[in-house]
Amino acid sequence: YFIAVNQTRAALNANDNAGIKAGIEAMEASGGAEPGDLALRYTDLGKRQQNAGQMDAAAASYQKAIGFDANNAATLALLASLRDKQGQKAEAVSLMQRSFAASKAKGEKVAGNNFKFAAGIAHRLRSPAALDITREWIAAYPTSSSWREGLRLYRDLNGAKGAQLADALRLARAANAVEGQSDYYAYANALVADGALTEAKSVLADAAKAGINVNDSSFKTLSTQAAKAPARAAI
Repeated sequence: YFIAVNQTRAALNANDNAGIKAGIEAMEASGGAEPGDLALRYTDLGKRQQNAGQMDAAAASYQKAIGFDANNAATLALLASLRDKQGQKAEAVSLMQRSFAASKAKGEKVAGNNFKFAAGIAHRLRSPAALDITREWIAAYPTSSSWREGLRLYRDLNGAKGAQLADALRLARAANAVEGQSDYYAYANALVADGALTEAKSVLADAAKAGINVNDSSFKTLSTQAAKAPARAAI
């Protein structure tokens, strides 16, 4: 074991990935190494290999690390990121979900960017996991940004239209998460189609306050129809 430790140290000083790998394997074979230490060493080796462009070797090292510590959220996320780059998207999503579970089990908060990364991959796969990840993301970070991203994923994955679209955008409005011309147009259009003219008028007023020209060609018809709403307090 001590010979292997010294072998590994020398390889680290020489920045010799092959030597580092041989040293760690010798430490493992000696029976004297702690699983936690081996997990850290294999994770570090994986990072070095990935930086050197040795992607398959890096994946193997991360997997070895996870074998010694299946609940290491950081290593799971590293392997997920690598799998995403390798085009193995479904595995990347699964690994990120395992990473989230590992963090929660330790009482650690998952980074918001990790939720966004995983939700984005799942969304591109058209996977139902995108909605599960988004719910976790919003629960952990109930900000306007997470609500906006999450509800856009929901609308797209479900092909939301009509009353379903209006309800999703009502929720976005309550969370201060309606943003941009496309959001306001979709919201007002769904309301007008549903006959909710008073609410549509209110939404168009919000759009105007947000700097959107509600009198241009895309909004003109909606503005005209919403103006037919009875004169009462806006929703």
